[in-house]
Amino acid sequence: RRGGLQAMLITGVGGIALLAGALLVGWVAGGFDWVTVLSSGDMLRASPLYPAAFLLLTIGAMTKSAQTPFHFWLPSAMEAPTPVSAYLHSATMVKAGIYLLARLSPVLGGTEAWLWSVTGVGAATMLVGAVLAIGQYDLKRVLAYSTVSALGMLTMLLGLGSAEAVAAAMTFLLAHALYKGALFLVASSVDHGAGTRHIEWLNGLARKMPITTVAALAAAASMASVPPLFGFIAKELLLEATIASPWNEVITGLSVFASMLFVAIAIVLGVKPFFGAATEHARKAHEVGVSLWLGPIVLGALCVAFGPLPRFIDGPLLARASQAVLAADAPTPLKLALWHGWNDALALSILALAGGGIAYTVRRWIRIPPALAERGPAWWYELALAALNFTARWQTS
Repeated sequence: RRGGLQAMLITGVGGIALLAGALLVGWVAGGFDWVTVLSSGDMLRASPLYPAAFLLLTIGAMTKSAQTPFHFWLPSAMEAPTPVSAYLHSATMVKAGIYLLARLSPVLGGTEAWLWSVTGVGAATMLVGAVLAIGQYDLKRVLAYSTVSALGMLTMLLGLGSAEAVAAAMTFLLAHALYKGALFLVASSVDHGAGTRHIEWLNGLARKMPITTVAALAAAASMASVPPLFGFIAKELLLEATIASPWNEVITGLSVFASMLFVAIAIVLGVKPFFGAATEHARKAHEVGVSLWLGPIVLGALCVAFGPLPRFIDGPLLARASQAVLAADAPTPLKLALWHGWNDALALSILALAGGGIAYTVRRWIRIPPALAERGPAWWYELALAALNFTARWQTS
């Protein structure tokens, strides 16, 4: 109940901001339908109401997509059953904020305010989520914080706003939905089959849960951007976009560091529970039924298939999504491929894979200082809620 109240208040307050921002946009544009709004970008950016509309709409988007400092509600919402978490947190609710930023980028984007704030908040969220994820011991909490980090990556790319960044965002959005949905469902299967989600109590499940293991390996490899899986293509596009961006050294460096942590997280989720000496929980585990393993197997198979065969989703899906975000007259095929020759993005991908292995070995020492954790955004939320209730009691008396 506490997690539900927290999620409702944060996303609800963001929704009120979103409504107010939408009213301002409609006032300036002269209507609320997408055709009218998307054709009014120059008018809106020149309007004195632009700063207020931009602030309100981005607050709405960032609360719903769990951007820093609003990120703490998402792990609390993991009390939901795991299949519900897979649905809400890999593909739908938290992606709604990303969708909003993407659709409004032709209207609100192209300004210094958009570039600095959206890119900056996205990069900070990417880093915070990855660091917090590596220190968790519950499979679902690892998934939750790594989702926060992935949402930060998407926001950062939309903030950059170039055609390369938008193409990378749309590709990574699909790659993340596939591997994260599979991993959430794998966590559900592990919880059901082994009776726990505690990472330190899980080793050696592969013998008792072979089908779940295959799904976990495919999804985790895509998350770690191992070639030739689809996640590798998405990560290469991301790195190419950051290399070509303003402040490329900083943005690219942060992206590579987050990618290293993603590799370590992928090992924690898709390798550690299934291999090594079997624990007591693993010895008592059993494979789940087809209704539980079918979902992650299908999603994992798509992670594998879309890597060597990206042409099936390039033109008909991702190019059209990029066209919509850029408000272009015609779709531009992304020319997705596993091999673009030896370049900086490939070198950085190899560096991320190697660094991720090192990060996995030292993950036990990656911890947030207790003082910082105790005074984080969740503490300020509780303080604000207490102040709100105190004010309400005083006012009504």
